[in-house]
Amino acid sequence: MINKLKLLLSGVILVNTSTWASVDKLLPKPQHIEVLNGKCNTSRLKPEGLYLQDELKDLLLRQGYTIDNNSPIVIRTTIVPSLPKVYFNKLEAYRLRIAPDGIYIDALERTGLYRGLQTLEQLMISAEKKTELEACNITDWPSFRMRGLMHDLGRSFIPMSELKKQVKLLAQYKINAFHLHLTEHQAWRLESKRYPQLTEAKYMTRMPGKYYSLKELKELADLCKSLRITLIPEIDMPGHSSAFSRAMGFDMQTPKGKQVLKDILTELAQSVDVPYIHLGTDETSFTDPLFVPEMVEHVRSLGKKAIAWNPGWQFQSKGIDLLHLWSSRGKGMYGTPSIDSRFHYINHYDLFADIQMLYSSQVLGVPASNTNVMGAILAVWNDRYVDSPRSIMLENNVYPNTLALAERAWLGGGSGYFDSQTAALSPMASTQTREQFVDFERRLLWHKEHVFANEPFPYVAQSQAQWYVSPVYPNGGNLTSVYAPEVQYFSQVKKHQYTPPLEVGNQDYPYERYSGGSGIYLRHVWGNLCYGLIPNTSENSTVYATAWVHSDVVTTAGLLFETQNYSRSESDLPPKQGTWDYKGSCLWINGELIPPPHWQNTNSKQDLERPLTNENAVARPPLQINLRKGWNRILIKLPIGKFTIPEVRLNKWMFTAAITTTDGSKALPHLQYAKPPIK
Repeated sequence: MINKLKLLLSGVILVNTSTWASVDKLLPKPQHIEVLNGKCNTSRLKPEGLYLQDELKDLLLRQGYTIDNNSPIVIRTTIVPSLPKVYFNKLEAYRLRIAPDGIYIDALERTGLYRGLQTLEQLMISAEKKTELEACNITDWPSFRMRGLMHDLGRSFIPMSELKKQVKLLAQYKINAFHLHLTEHQAWRLESKRYPQLTEAKYMTRMPGKYYSLKELKELADLCKSLRITLIPEIDMPGHSSAFSRAMGFDMQTPKGKQVLKDILTELAQSVDVPYIHLGTDETSFTDPLFVPEMVEHVRSLGKKAIAWNPGWQFQSKGIDLLHLWSSRGKGMYGTPSIDSRFHYINHYDLFADIQMLYSSQVLGVPASNTNVMGAILAVWNDRYVDSPRSIMLENNVYPNTLALAERAWLGGGSGYFDSQTAALSPMASTQTREQFVDFERRLLWHKEHVFANEPFPYVAQSQAQWYVSPVYPNGGNLTSVYAPEVQYFSQVKKHQYTPPLEVGNQDYPYERYSGGSGIYLRHVWGNLCYGLIPNTSENSTVYATAWVHSDVVTTAGLLFETQNYSRSESDLPPKQGTWDYKGSCLWINGELIPPPHWQNTNSKQDLERPLTNENAVARPPLQINLRKGWNRILIKLPIGKFTIPEVRLNKWMFTAAITTTDGSKALPHLQYAKPPIK
């Protein structure tokens, strides 16, 4: 099996679809594509088959195709006994054949047929002509059985209409798990008819009165089921439960508390058709050693499977059905499938660097699911109050990150794990890793334009960018100290020397590292656990980053810029007016100092109930910058004092710098970044 897996994954890498008009826009990319001669005339189509006919007809009508039962061109769905060259995860496997005489989808199960329909719909959306599709054979299957997204609804509230819209969008990309964290210290968001006090506004400390009825949750579960998505409701216990204690007047780990929870779990299981119930069990002290085993047993007695976080309760063999790993300390257990969310908390992600790691990383360090690895779920934690669903989706870059996971977990493979790999555009990444990310980015941005045009989708192209970084200069705690790159820069721009040199790494251009991309961690937010451009970083240091950018014309452009990406789960203070951060960072373009925006938040005391405003680049209009015709020189000064300071717990040593159109919607076209070699 291992040899077969290696062969299959190597085959994926060798697929080249660059000349195919619609096939090369598929996301996730299928495991195997064979482009054939000829085309299928799709002006009129005749649906045939015993399976998924309603879904098929809905697809055709949704995409504006004509259904004609007299047409000679058929579109047929068939359940078959076997699919050659599909060795695992067969439930979702399918074969799609487009030929001059029709379109044929074969699968072993209905779910596989549905996955084939999703691929067909993408081909229809991206077809150059509405009346024809290119002939091809696609054989496809997921490498991982679970590919999902989690929302923290206990600490926030997203209207049900928005959740339904999200699952409809994500289903198109074969996401198959939607995890809802429904209870927290701040609020209990799920109706209980037996214990209505749980959702009374007076017991909620955030967004009081907002919750989901059992009927609404059932509707969402039914929608998810029709989209072949598994809804996973979570009732976190016995921790993260202050809202429960306020409403009930007693703790979960009491005889009365346990009985109430069993009643709630029964009510949930009887009201909503879901296969799993997530029990949490993280970040708490256990005063009753029987609490967790009793809850797991009760969930199982209801015909459901139980999921729990790890780290959390220490389960024995067969003590839980699925483990959900939530930090670098999360450990799987042999014989029990695990869900990987260890480095998948996108509330800490920046806009450009982390998506490279996410896309390139294997899932839990393996190329495909096995008995111990189920898949991965991205998580969005809102410890800090967020005042709108749009802000959640925008500042966490939810759609781009989820599509990156969707492809990696479908295709499998990857180049190492988060704690043992580099960013896809870094100089240490392999050519193959870089090329795969560049191809993914191309397809991602096509879908941004054609599917997510009205959704918060802040990602823009970054693979064209190249930055050079200086040696590290110990600053002794003086964040204003000036070093050679700054002196040389101003000497050169004073002489109007904007043209890139033939090489760097000399006295005039003291740069010793380079990296692609528009977001670069010098030191990752998780320190040495994850890749940063500078190894073995030290506090009280200064570096400089520079780029040479060529424009064909004099123009005004946008610039997405930040030197501190504010995590959405921290209570960090905003920068002081007139500064970019608490580190002393500076930005110059052609010698002109670029000032920071006016910060809307001005609080001097940390407060999780005060939402972020314009601290992050994606939450404000891009800076408006002037570019010369010809070469432009950018310099960023990046000092760091302590990695943790009173104002900012995670004092990130990083920068984001993306030159965009003036509205920030896409990377500015026709720019050229110089790439001189390092001496």
